[in-house]
Parts: sequence; structure tokens; C-alpha cells
Amino acid sequence: MFLQNSQRKIEEEFLKLTEKFGADREPLKTICEKLDGCGRELGLAMKYLYVTAPYSDLVNYSFEELQDFASHGLFLYNTLERVKELPEEMFLNYILDHRVNEEEVLPCRSFFWNELKDRIEGKNAKDAAIEVNYWCAEEATYHSGDDRTLPALTVYRRGYGRCGEESVFLVNALRSVGIPARQVYVPRWSHCDDNHAWVELWCDGKWYFTGACEPLMILNKGWFTNASSRAMMVHSRLFDLFPAEGEDVIGKEGAAVMLNQTARYAKVKTVSVKVTDKEGAAVKGAQVQFLVLNMGEYFPIAKAETDEDGVPVDSDFGYTVTLDASYCKISADSTAVERTITNSKTKEPDTEPVTQPTTSTTNRTTTTTTTTTTTTPKTGDDTNIAFYLTLMMMAALVGTGYGVRRRISRRCRRRTPSCCR
Repeated sequence: MFLQNSQRKIEEEFLKLTEKFGADREPLKTICEKLDGCGRELGLAMKYLYVTAPYSDLVNYSFEELQDFASHGLFLYNTLERVKELPEEMFLNYILDHRVNEEEVLPCRSFFWNELKDRIEGKNAKDAAIEVNYWCAEEATYHSGDDRTLPALTVYRRGYGRCGEESVFLVNALRSVGIPARQVYVPRWSHCDDNHAWVELWCDGKWYFTGACEPLMILNKGWFTNASSRAMMVHSRLFDLFPAEGEDVIGKEGAAVMLNQTARYAKVKTVSVKVTDKEGAAVKGAQVQFLVLNMGEYFPIAKAETDEDGVPVDSDFGYTVTLDASYCKISADSTAVERTITNSKTKEPDTEPVTQPTTSTTNRTTTTTTTTTTTTPKTGDDTNIAFYLTLMMMAALVGTGYGVRRRISRRCRRRTPSCCR
């Protein structure tokens, strides 16, 4: 039976939604009236979309626009045996769901299916995914941009998009043919001032990756393979009430659950973080951020708040959040990190925590207990800071002078007649 294991959860959450906004008030009033005219399966699929979507989707998009996604998902379930054999959470999260990122929602799945069904006929899921990516590459190419992520249908119509838009395009195309897919994203690279997004797809019981609109004859290969092995964070988004079993949850951003996928691309080590005061007592409610230096700033790749044990925990799910802390005290076996904080209203002690940079250790979830931070006497902090600032200013001045000389040199060459060179 369609969504037999998930029906109760979906019905309960939809009831909570109607109680929160009122079943006799818009937009829930119209939604409930139209749901009454749907059959059990279509109605259940629509309720899932509503309970997992951002609240703004309830008012920004009509019932009919979301129905296109629900109807096509139901069509795939009843038509393709490999879709029916998927775990329910895999079908719900990565085939039925209408959202990939924060893009505008435009119906596209049935249209993409009609464009692709003949090209993938007779192919297994892996070969079909590669063929779908070739089709996407034929229809769209890369073009940089900084605007809001465009929907898949718009990328198809105009023929170009940046990596985030190309990946939204490919994810929707894969879902339209019954292949579970999601966008994965490096919020900031560790080796250069930029970021990147690509696609993961589910075949043969595991996740594979590929570059969107960058097809290769095999999966798990792309120009970003080496770069991703040095990334501090590779994550995906999940628009669902409960994370899939076995996923590493790193927090929640709006309506999206953020999942840590770094272990698929890099060698990782479990590192736990604990925040204590100067007496060694655990600090509750401390804001913990994990940052990467990129584009001239320390950019947060994950955030959490400590619990009563001083351990960063995501409040929505209760999972321990443990990630790379590049400038905290690392234990001898590299499995624990502890950061001591001091109340600014009290006199500072004569010692302070030792801080030292680490290599680009990546991150996983853990509940390991940390060791106590060692301390050393304070020495010349202000002098060191002034010294480093002086070096930075000298480097900037030297670099600026060099650039000026090069521009003057080029200008002189342009003004010199070719016969005199």
C-alpha cells in the first residue's frame, strides 16, 4: 500500500498544521477543500508536500502547482518497479519532494519525463542517470551569477545557469525519471575564495556523485573530486520533519535540515567540542561556530549551542554537533577539542588556553567526552598583534607598489609605436 509506514506521521503533522493556522482560514481552508476531492494516495502525497514545505510555499504557490509534483511522483511509484522498491523515506525526500533548494517552484517533472523517457528506456538506474546528465548538458551550460537560485524549468528555457542552478536542474530531471537525487554543496572552499554545488544520486543501494551538466561516462568523478577532499564541509539539504536514519545532522537552516556528507569525499576524524568556564565547569547556552577563512572573512559553516554539559547540540533534533575547530586546543590523540571562555566582568587569570592551528581535519558527529585544557603563562599578546599588523601593512604596500609599476609599464608599452619596440 502506498506510504503505508509513513501515513500516520504525515496525517499527524498535517493536523498540527491545520491547528496552527486554522482549517477555516486561508490558505488552509482552500487546501483542505481541494484535498477532499483527491483520492487517498494523491491526498497523502499532497499532505506530505505541505507539512515539509516552508510556510511561504502555502501562500506563494497554488494547490495545482504542487499537485503537478505529487501526481508525477505517484505516477512514477505506480509505473516503475524500482521506484516502488525504494524505502519510503527515500521516495518521499528525493523523488516526491518539490524542493531542492530555495528556488522558485515551477512545475517541471512531467515535462522532463516526456523529454527523457525514450532516452532512458531499457537502461538501468546508473546508466539512466548518466544519460539524463548528458541531456542536461545539451540543454544548459555554465554561466556565473549572484541572484536567487532559478528553478529548473527556467534554466532549461534560457539554456544556462551557475553551478547551483545547474544542480537544481539535474536533480529535478533525475527525480522526474524516478532516480532519487539531491544537491550537495560546499559553502566555502578551503583552498580558494569560492564555493560549489553538485549532485548526488541513489543507485544500487548507495549514493553516487556527479557534476551537474558536466557528464562523464562514469559516476563518482568530477573536476571537484580533489578539491572536495580538502573541504571543511560538504552538506546537503533535507526538507523533511525527521532526518533519514544514519545521516549526520549538523543543524537546521530555516525549513531545511542540514546533513553532513563530508565523509563521502574526504578522510574524516571524529572531533568533539566542549565549552567550559575558567573553573572548568561546563557552560550551557554558549554559541559555537565553526569557521573557514574565505573571501576575506571567517565564514560560518556550522552553528550550534551548548547543552548543560557544555557540548554543542542542535536544539531541533538533540544531536551532538562536532566539527573541525581549527584554533582550539586539540588533545594528543586528535579526538577531542576544548575551548575555555572567560567572563569579561571578572578579572582574567594569569593563564590562557593554548591555541594552535590544525590541519584541515574534517568532521563527523560524536558524543565523545573531552579532556581538560592545559594552560601556559601569557606572553606579549599585544606585541604579537602589532607585529603581525605591521607585516600585513608592509605586504599590502609592497604589493600595491608592484601593481602600480606593472600598470605603468603596460601603459608605456601600449603608447610605444611597434616600430620602436
